[in-house]
Amino acid sequence: MSGGKQSDPPAGLGDADPPGHLGRAIIGWDYDGAEEGGKKRVSMCEKTKKMRGAWRLAAATATMVWTLGVPLAAQPMLVSGAARSAGAVTAAAAPTPRDPELSVEIGPGNSYVVLENSTLRVEYLPFYADFDQFAIRHFTIKVGGGGDQVCGCGQHYYIDADAGRGVLADAWIVQDDDQRKTVHLEWFKNGDTSRRIIHEVSIYPWGCFIRVDYINVKYGTNLVDLGTPGGVMNGAHVAYGAADWVRGYVTHDYAPTVGSYYNRYPPDGVNDPADGGSLNYNDQFIVGVYNPANGIGFGRVAPVADTSILKLLLTESSRRGLELFPHPFGLSHQPFTGYIFGVTGGGEGELLSTGMMLADTQP
Repeated sequence: MSGGKQSDPPAGLGDADPPGHLGRAIIGWDYDGAEEGGKKRVSMCEKTKKMRGAWRLAAATATMVWTLGVPLAAQPMLVSGAARSAGAVTAAAAPTPRDPELSVEIGPGNSYVVLENSTLRVEYLPFYADFDQFAIRHFTIKVGGGGDQVCGCGQHYYIDADAGRGVLADAWIVQDDDQRKTVHLEWFKNGDTSRRIIHEVSIYPWGCFIRVDYINVKYGTNLVDLGTPGGVMNGAHVAYGAADWVRGYVTHDYAPTVGSYYNRYPPDGVNDPADGGSLNYNDQFIVGVYNPANGIGFGRVAPVADTSILKLLLTESSRRGLELFPHPFGLSHQPFTGYIFGVTGGGEGELLSTGMMLADTQP
């Protein structure tokens, strides 16, 4: 998908009118009040500047006036025909439409784990990259031609991998209903059953994101994303608050900060502010990478309090991922939550506003 366009709305929505999806926080449909009786596709980027007709998106506060099927504080809202005609944005909450593709599956012998809805398919698979691992090997945006943001086509292609993890030791489903699918994943560091690494991963109806509850990563090392954002190896990084940050988008070969964009780990001597400084949005980091040519990619929301180091991978000629160090190294911690989301064609603006919405609503 490119520009501000998206596929036609599903048939049968009638007066509810066109959908937008979480993960497309600035891409959607709009009535153009100047065109009587007609609909016009309009980039939601324009919504941050002005209001056209009755539909709008306040991207500056990451609030969607109309979102299809995402069980958040930003619930689906329907604006009445009369209100639209008057140019008002009076809305009433509507039930979350059932997502027919919402599912979770664990393969025989924990050979794979798949979470899916109508906008996103996430596949955890075993692979070898320096050692046996099990992480996300396919992160496929199913709308607007987004495609797979990982490709899983070689050793170092994955999302949410960890140098401290090996093969998946156990998995089971903890929630399986129309509102959410959640799977519990466990790894044993180096086969030691006393040193467990535990995640719980959730997917919701329609939303182009997953929630990862990091129950215990004490025995892990890092969280690493090495993908193919928008189908390329050299994307563009973006972070909330970057314009006021103390350094530019340095990559992991930048010696003065030990390859870090943000770092408060005392032995490294970088000493960035504990509160994240300008990078802090509602106590969260929002960061990602996308392809400027088509606006597609992926991003993360990560709590500042639980992220000691943030790196932008890899070099100037190969910008395709992120690396986070939650609690280096071997430190006990309370469970914390992060989000990994797709960017469906709106580039930097969509990445930031989607991250802001997730940070604000924390589904």
